[in-house]
Amino acid sequence: MTRFCSFTVCALAAALSASNALAAPPLEAADRTAVIGTPAAVEAFPAKIALSGSRDAAQLVITGKYADGTVRDLTAVVSARVEPSAFAYASASASA
Repeated sequence: MTRFCSFTVCALAAALSASNALAAPPLEAADRTAVIGTPAAVEAFPAKIALSGSRDAAQLVITGKYADGTVRDLTAVVSARVEPSAFAYASASASA
């Protein structure tokens, strides 16, 4: 019984770790475009960000609203930039 339980736990752990690898956002621009599709509207939350110090940070969430009424989180598959770039920079992770 113990051997069966150990095998089951290992198989479950392997399946879960493999599914996380498949959930990563696509790296190629064409693949990202395919994932995004054609949203009817795109929104950024929060709409405005005010940073007050050199160590201040904010997280941006991008959503796409589609013609069929669905709303999808597109944050992981879109590109963002800060303008003017002399005052701040955008990074893909909070640790940068």
